[in-house]
Amino acid sequence: ERAGRQREAVTAYEQALDGDAPALTGEEQAMAYNNMGLLLKDHMRRYSDAENAYRASIEVAEREGMTTFHYPYKNLGQMLEKNGRAAEAIPLLETAAAMMNDDGLKLYAALLLPYVYQDEKDMLRWRRNFVRNVKKLAKSGLRIDRPERMDGVPQYYLSYHGRNDSKINARIARMFREAAKNAVTFTAPHVPSYAPPTPGSRAIRVGFVSYYLRAHSVSKMLAGLLDHLAEKGFEIHLFHLGRHVDDVTRLLERVGKAQLTHMPHPALHALQSSVSAARLDVLVLPEVGMDPHAYALAMGRLAPVQLAMHGHASTTGIDSIDYYVSYEGFSEPEAQEHYTERLVVLPGLTPLPLWYKLQPFPMRPEMRTAEGRAAFRRRFGMPADATAYACLQTIFKVDPRFDDVAAQILEGDARAVIVLKELPMTDQVGQLVRQRMRRRLSSEQMARLVYLPPLSDQDYADSYGAMDILLDSFPFGGHTTTMDAISAGVPVSRRARTHSLFCFVFSERKIILPWGADERICFMQINVQ
Repeated sequence: ERAGRQREAVTAYEQALDGDAPALTGEEQAMAYNNMGLLLKDHMRRYSDAENAYRASIEVAEREGMTTFHYPYKNLGQMLEKNGRAAEAIPLLETAAAMMNDDGLKLYAALLLPYVYQDEKDMLRWRRNFVRNVKKLAKSGLRIDRPERMDGVPQYYLSYHGRNDSKINARIARMFREAAKNAVTFTAPHVPSYAPPTPGSRAIRVGFVSYYLRAHSVSKMLAGLLDHLAEKGFEIHLFHLGRHVDDVTRLLERVGKAQLTHMPHPALHALQSSVSAARLDVLVLPEVGMDPHAYALAMGRLAPVQLAMHGHASTTGIDSIDYYVSYEGFSEPEAQEHYTERLVVLPGLTPLPLWYKLQPFPMRPEMRTAEGRAAFRRRFGMPADATAYACLQTIFKVDPRFDDVAAQILEGDARAVIVLKELPMTDQVGQLVRQRMRRRLSSEQMARLVYLPPLSDQDYADSYGAMDILLDSFPFGGHTTTMDAISAGVPVSRRARTHSLFCFVFSERKIILPWGADERICFMQINVQ
């Protein structure tokens, strides 16, 4: 297993566990089943077999009275969550949290939300339960000593409901700050006596802290901003918390003329010390809510001015974040009520265009030909002569209300197919969406749904060339996916704006086909520049 020979390791575990009287002790059996589950999930994507292995580990552990053997409970709970089975994951994670005496995991389990909802009522039921659990947890005396080690930021998926989350996110932030106060309470030494630099004395220091300063949509958003700040003479500091430095990390370092500090998965106190040593004037956290390191860091005061950006398009709820910086393409000034921070809406629709100048969209030239399109469609089971309406957003953005839109497209266009794509770390979430859509679509219409499997980077880029129209998700719309479509020359269709926070509107090089207020489909001739 440690030599990287995972298939052989699974075979060895199966042989050791085979028979009515295996040669392993009960404790060894429990550990073997758990380890086999990890291999089946992480390296072989055999999720059903991994689930069976974890459940066998739990059965043996309970029979042997292993009351602190938390591993299979946590591992199975995490896998079921990623496979969209939150209701089954919660009791497993709660059991693991009790075994580990881990209030961080207890918090995460109590606020778990599913990826897929059956309908609007189902979503609202989960949301009400989420709010009740926040209130209950706030009174329970939680203590979280290592907040950066949490499995995630529990309210991340709340934002995809398309509601005003400012009050509930503020309540969560207050609860989290109290639970983790020994770790998150921090003020950089230069802040209390801070005086802004006088003109010409030195450059203004701006620091960016992110887990995603690598090949990721957050980096695409930042490239243009870093280039602009460097051109204006700002001193840029990049703190990259991800495991690896890649070509995109180096590109950001280059365009920002930045000082790069790579701290993979740091302890919070080490991160606080490193950021503090830069004596920043401004701290930028591009995606608070996606990574526990950034969420915990945001609770301190590392710079006189601290701001969040729309790498994750939701208010942080954290009172030590002063500003939320967005663009006209994302947030109108009246969206302030959705933020606990002061909302700053910069002119312009998006900072992404420079990214595509630095890194042209990598769709292969043959995808602009009929032969290339036809070959891609054959590979992935798409009819050659169909009109392909694709929603290539992350599938948990495909809201139950999308099902009505899909039905109307399929009813109104006899040649239409609807194309969706599966998440990269599972093969089951798409199945849940299909099960839900059967309640709205006929069997004939279901046959015209195409689910793309997890794609390589090149196949993902090429997929745009095989589509006719990109359907934006709602109420939480796209950004990078939308701009990728524009770069590939694919027109984008979106529903009329219902919430300014979650929609992205851009009209260069494409025509936007709006859904009407009654969600009827508007068909028109499309001409792409």
